[in-house]
Amino acid sequence: MKSTVKVAKTVEEAVNLAIKELNCTKEEAIVEILEEPKSGFFGLIGSKDAVVKVSCEENIEELLNEVTSPNFSTKEKKEEKKEEVIVEEINTVIEEEIIVEEISEKERKKDIRKERKKEDSIQKDLEIDSLTKEEIKVKTKEFLNDIVSKMGIKANIETFNDENFTRFNIVPENDGDIGIVIGKRGETLDAIQYLVNLVANRNSKEYMRISVDSNNYREKRIRSLESLAVKMANKAKKYNRNMKLEPMNPYERRIIHSALQNVSGVYTVSEGDEPYRRVIIKIKRKKK
Repeated sequence: MKSTVKVAKTVEEAVNLAIKELNCTKEEAIVEILEEPKSGFFGLIGSKDAVVKVSCEENIEELLNEVTSPNFSTKEKKEEKKEEVIVEEINTVIEEEIIVEEISEKERKKDIRKERKKEDSIQKDLEIDSLTKEEIKVKTKEFLNDIVSKMGIKANIETFNDENFTRFNIVPENDGDIGIVIGKRGETLDAIQYLVNLVANRNSKEYMRISVDSNNYREKRIRSLESLAVKMANKAKKYNRNMKLEPMNPYERRIIHSALQNVSGVYTVSEGDEPYRRVIIKIKRKKK
C-alpha cells in the first residue's frame, strides 16, 4: 500500500494531485479527508485548504512488468546525483512540522472508498490463503522462477530455510547474467525481493520474512557499508566536522546506523526525502 498527503484549495483538487503522484485511478484510490476546506472571513482571513490522505494498493502485474523489462537495470533516474561520498560541513537543519487537527468520527465517514478492480490472471494464480507455510514457500519460489525466466535468464533457485526466515539465492547459468539480476546498486534485486515478499504475504496469516540474493551480493554489500561507515566516522572525528553519505535505501541506512551506534564521538541521523534520503554522521559536541 502506497500513500501520500496533499493540500489544495478543494478536496477534489487535492485528490487529483495525489492520484497523479501515486499513478492510480480514482476507482483504485482510498481517500481520507483529514481537513475540510474553509473559506474564512471574506474569503481571506482564517481560510484553510483541504487536506487529504490518498492510498493505493501496489499493482503486482505493473511491478512485475517493470522489473522484467530489459531497461530496468540500466535506466537512469532523471535527477540522480553523482554516486560518490560527499564530504562537507553541515549546517543546522530546521524541520517543519505539519500539525493536522484531530478528525471526528463523523468526518471520517466522509471518506471515499470504491471497490478495487478484480485481480488480474496473475494475481488469481497466486492466491495462497488456503495453503500451508511450506506450500506458500513452494508457490513463492515458482513465482520467483517465473520472474527470472521473463527476464530472459536461465538460473537455478537455491532455498535456505531458517525458523522464521527464508532465503532464495538466484544462481544464473551464465555468470554474465549476475549483474543483470543484481542491477545498479542492487536495485533490480531489491525490486524482485519486494515482489516476492508481496506475493508470499498477500494472504498469509503469519508474516513471512523472505530474502532474495544472488552470488552472495547482500553479504558483500553489508561488509562494504560497514567498512564505509567506520571510515567516514574516523574522518568526521579527524576533521571535527559532520559527514554526509550518498543517498541509500532504508535497509542500507539501517546498516550504517547499526555499524556506528557504539562508536564514540559520533552519532547518525537520516536526512532528506526518498529516493535521496541519506545518513549524516555527526560529531558529538561536548557540553560546556
